[in-house]
Amino acid sequence: MAATHVQTDPLSGRFLVTDPDTGEECEVDVLKEAFWAQLAQTPYGPVLSLDDVIGTKVRALADRGTVRDLIDVQAASRHRSLADLESLGRRRAHDEFSLEDLRDRLIGADWYEDEDYTAYGLTSRQIEELKAWALEWAEDLGARIHDENA
Repeated sequence: MAATHVQTDPLSGRFLVTDPDTGEECEVDVLKEAFWAQLAQTPYGPVLSLDDVIGTKVRALADRGTVRDLIDVQAASRHRSLADLESLGRRRAHDEFSLEDLRDRLIGADWYEDEDYTAYGLTSRQIEELKAWALEWAEDLGARIHDENA
Protein backbone atom coordinates (compact mmCIF):
# COMPACT_ATOMS: atom_id res chain seq x y z
CA MET A 1 0.00 0.00 0.00
CA ALA A 2 1.12 3.51 -0.79
CA ALA A 3 -0.32 6.53 0.99
CA THR A 4 -0.29 10.15 -0.13
CA HIS A 5 -1.00 13.02 2.26
CA VAL A 6 -4.05 15.01 1.16
CA GLN A 7 -4.67 17.36 4.11
CA THR A 8 -4.37 17.67 7.87
CA ASP A 9 -5.61 19.99 10.56
CA PRO A 10 -5.43 19.75 14.36
CA LEU A 11 -8.29 17.23 14.59
CA SER A 12 -8.06 15.28 11.34
CA GLY A 13 -5.98 13.96 8.51
CA ARG A 14 -6.86 12.68 5.05
CA PHE A 15 -4.75 10.32 3.00
CA LEU A 16 -5.13 8.73 -0.39
CA VAL A 17 -4.18 5.06 -0.14
CA THR A 18 -3.35 3.11 -3.31
CA ASP A 19 -3.34 -0.67 -3.66
CA PRO A 20 -0.07 -1.50 -5.46
CA ASP A 21 -1.54 -4.58 -7.17
CA THR A 22 -4.73 -3.06 -8.58
CA GLY A 23 -4.02 0.68 -8.52
CA GLU A 24 -7.35 1.14 -6.73
CA GLU A 25 -7.43 4.32 -4.65
CA CYS A 26 -9.34 4.99 -1.45
CA GLU A 27 -9.50 8.11 0.72
CA VAL A 28 -8.87 7.42 4.39
CA ASP A 29 -9.85 9.92 7.08
CA VAL A 30 -8.19 9.81 10.49
CA LEU A 31 -10.09 11.82 13.11
CA LYS A 32 -9.34 12.80 16.69
CA GLU A 33 -12.48 12.78 18.81
CA ALA A 34 -13.61 12.57 22.41
CA PHE A 35 -16.51 10.13 22.53
CA TRP A 36 -19.55 9.95 24.78
CA ALA A 37 -20.09 6.21 24.87
CA GLN A 38 -17.98 3.11 25.36
CA LEU A 39 -16.68 1.42 22.24
CA ALA A 40 -18.89 -1.40 21.00
CA GLN A 41 -17.29 -4.81 20.61
CA THR A 42 -17.83 -6.61 17.30
CA PRO A 43 -16.34 -9.75 15.76
CA TYR A 44 -13.97 -7.39 13.91
CA GLY A 45 -12.83 -5.57 17.02
CA PRO A 46 -13.89 -2.42 18.85
CA VAL A 47 -15.92 0.20 16.98
CA LEU A 48 -17.60 3.48 17.88
CA SER A 49 -21.02 3.34 19.46
CA LEU A 50 -23.84 3.92 16.98
CA ASP A 51 -24.78 7.22 18.67
CA ASP A 52 -21.20 8.53 18.40
CA VAL A 53 -21.06 7.58 14.71
CA ILE A 54 -24.42 9.20 14.01
CA GLY A 55 -23.52 12.34 15.97
CA THR A 56 -20.28 12.84 14.05
CA LYS A 57 -22.12 12.35 10.74
CA VAL A 58 -24.84 14.89 11.64
CA ARG A 59 -22.13 17.33 12.71
CA ALA A 60 -20.35 16.76 9.38
CA LEU A 61 -23.60 17.38 7.51
CA ALA A 62 -24.16 20.68 9.34
CA ASP A 63 -20.51 21.70 8.85
CA ARG A 64 -19.85 20.77 5.21
CA GLY A 65 -22.96 19.15 3.70
CA THR A 66 -21.35 16.79 1.20
CA VAL A 67 -23.26 14.16 -0.74
CA ARG A 68 -21.65 11.48 1.43
CA ASP A 69 -22.87 13.28 4.58
CA LEU A 70 -26.42 13.49 3.24
CA ILE A 71 -26.44 9.79 2.36
CA ASP A 72 -25.05 8.75 5.74
CA VAL A 73 -27.44 10.89 7.79
CA GLN A 74 -30.44 9.74 5.77
CA ALA A 75 -29.40 6.16 6.55
CA ALA A 76 -29.07 7.09 10.24
CA SER A 77 -32.60 8.55 10.17
CA ARG A 78 -33.87 4.99 9.87
CA HIS A 79 -32.51 4.33 13.38
CA ARG A 80 -33.09 7.65 15.17
CA SER A 81 -35.74 10.38 15.11
CA LEU A 82 -34.93 13.77 13.62
CA ALA A 83 -34.91 15.25 17.14
CA ASP A 84 -32.41 12.57 18.19
CA LEU A 85 -30.25 13.29 15.13
CA GLU A 86 -30.17 16.99 16.00
CA SER A 87 -29.34 16.22 19.63
CA LEU A 88 -26.54 13.83 18.68
CA GLY A 89 -25.12 16.37 16.22
CA ARG A 90 -25.24 19.10 18.86
CA ARG A 91 -23.42 16.82 21.32
CA ARG A 92 -20.64 16.18 18.79
CA ALA A 93 -20.18 19.80 17.64
CA HIS A 94 -16.72 21.31 17.98
CA ASP A 95 -18.22 24.77 18.43
CA GLU A 96 -21.85 25.85 18.33
CA PHE A 97 -24.21 23.52 16.49
CA SER A 98 -26.38 25.62 14.19
CA LEU A 99 -29.81 24.42 13.12
CA GLU A 100 -29.68 27.15 10.47
CA ASP A 101 -26.52 25.61 9.00
CA LEU A 102 -28.08 22.16 9.12
CA ARG A 103 -31.19 23.48 7.34
CA ASP A 104 -29.05 25.14 4.66
CA ARG A 105 -27.05 21.96 4.05
CA LEU A 106 -30.27 19.94 3.75
CA ILE A 107 -31.64 22.42 1.23
CA GLY A 108 -28.36 22.00 -0.64
CA ALA A 109 -29.16 18.33 -1.31
CA ASP A 110 -31.07 19.47 -4.38
CA TRP A 111 -28.11 21.47 -5.72
CA TYR A 112 -25.97 18.40 -6.33
CA GLU A 113 -26.19 16.65 -9.69
CA ASP A 114 -27.67 13.16 -9.77
CA GLU A 115 -24.25 11.90 -10.92
CA ASP A 116 -22.83 13.00 -7.56
CA TYR A 117 -25.23 10.58 -5.88
CA THR A 118 -24.90 7.76 -8.41
CA ALA A 119 -21.14 7.82 -7.75
CA TYR A 120 -22.08 6.42 -4.31
CA GLY A 121 -24.32 3.75 -5.84
CA LEU A 122 -27.72 5.41 -5.39
CA THR A 123 -30.46 4.72 -7.92
CA SER A 124 -32.69 7.44 -9.37
CA ARG A 125 -35.46 6.44 -6.95
CA GLN A 126 -33.11 6.58 -3.96
CA ILE A 127 -31.88 10.02 -5.04
CA GLU A 128 -35.46 11.31 -5.26
CA GLU A 129 -36.22 9.86 -1.82
CA LEU A 130 -33.09 11.40 -0.30
CA LYS A 131 -33.85 14.84 -1.75
CA ALA A 132 -37.48 14.66 -0.54
CA TRP A 133 -36.31 13.56 2.93
CA ALA A 134 -33.79 16.42 3.09
CA LEU A 135 -36.35 19.00 1.95
CA GLU A 136 -38.94 17.78 4.47
CA TRP A 137 -36.44 18.03 7.34
CA ALA A 138 -35.23 21.44 6.11
CA GLU A 139 -38.81 22.74 6.00
CA ASP A 140 -39.42 21.46 9.54
CA LEU A 141 -36.24 23.15 10.75
CA GLY A 142 -37.18 26.36 8.95
CA ALA A 143 -40.59 26.44 10.64
CA ARG A 144 -39.07 25.82 14.08
CA ILE A 145 -36.38 28.45 13.53
CA HIS A 146 -39.05 30.93 12.43
CA ASP A 147 -41.17 30.18 15.51
CA GLU A 148 -38.17 30.62 17.83
CA ASN A 149 -37.35 34.00 16.26
CA ALA A 150 -40.96 35.26 16.21
